[in-house]
Amino acid sequence: MLDFPIVAYYVLGTGPGGKVNNHLRLIGVPIFLNNYVIAFNKNNPKAETLKTEIDQALDILKKDGTLRRIYEKWNMWNDQQAQIGIV
Repeated sequence: MLDFPIVAYYVLGTGPGGKVNNHLRLIGVPIFLNNYVIAFNKNNPKAETLKTEIDQALDILKKDGTLRRIYEKWNMWNDQQAQIGIV
């Protein structure tokens, strides 16, 4: 399982430098539309604060149009992003 940006670039060949890989194909539909996965060191006492700050930043980027511009720049904009509140 891969997230959409990885699939778009490495499977579909979307975005600058991307190349279609005919050995891979998409199956099914996305399972979790609104998940951005970022790993933190759970032993770091600041991990929870950083998680909160990143969640807030992603929320701002969704609402101010920045994430849409990024998705469009890399030719990855589709209805899925609109479904999760990216404007």
